[in-house]
Amino acid sequence: MSFELRGVISFLIITVISILPETIVSILSAVQGFPSLGLGTLLGSNVADLAFVFGTVALLSPRALKVESTFIKKDYLFLAFLLFPLILGFTGHYSRLDGALLVAASVLFFYLMLQEKAGSERKWNNANGFSLAMSIGVLAGSLLVMAASAHYTVQYAVRIAEGFAVTPALIGLLVLALGTTLPELLFSVRAARRAQATLALGDILGTVIADATLVLGVTALIHPFSFNPRLVILTGFFMLLAGIISLSFLRSGRVLTNSEGGLLLAFYAIFIIL
Repeated sequence: MSFELRGVISFLIITVISILPETIVSILSAVQGFPSLGLGTLLGSNVADLAFVFGTVALLSPRALKVESTFIKKDYLFLAFLLFPLILGFTGHYSRLDGALLVAASVLFFYLMLQEKAGSERKWNNANGFSLAMSIGVLAGSLLVMAASAHYTVQYAVRIAEGFAVTPALIGLLVLALGTTLPELLFSVRAARRAQATLALGDILGTVIADATLVLGVTALIHPFSFNPRLVILTGFFMLLAGIISLSFLRSGRVLTNSEGGLLLAFYAIFIIL
């Protein structure tokens, strides 16, 4: 298998696995009548990815992270994909039409990204010593456990919100969002320690756009839902600002330092407080 094809396949697999936790939580939340919980989880996880995960990776990396190439060559294109779901959400409702538009945007995004990834080479190795069949079996079993966990996560998150007399969206923003970033965090820290910063940071940005377009779009297609538009306005502002700050740190040829990682973590702390 060529390096180009392997790079495309690895990008797709990593992105799909990374977005599965918030995808399942968002769909179950909408179907069970608590759409703000899922929306809060999606938007909150994006802020966490862009600030908390980036910052943590920078601090835990044994050396400054050298970024060889930008994830998308034109920064404004990434921000446009990030802004699109926020514009649709200003009405306080995501319809099936909105869902279809978001899914179409995600298809365009992945097409552009695959063009970027096609020329990249990645080192492949069987780190765990698993056969292909065993790897598929472990993945399938993990997905079943994840689906069951997401079901109970939604139920108990709603109970916690009711117990503290707060909106479920707040639990999604502060608790579930951080939990759903664990796949990206673990993968990125591991990649950074192997001197593959571009791979680690680039795939985080891919996950952010996939959450904002594909996951949100599929959820709206399955079950259109309404919500308080202030959730999108406030969290969306922080998400865009986190994207701008992160992209300024990740320009081609730049180095993501420990101090910049600390600034990103401080930004996330401000988001949590506000």
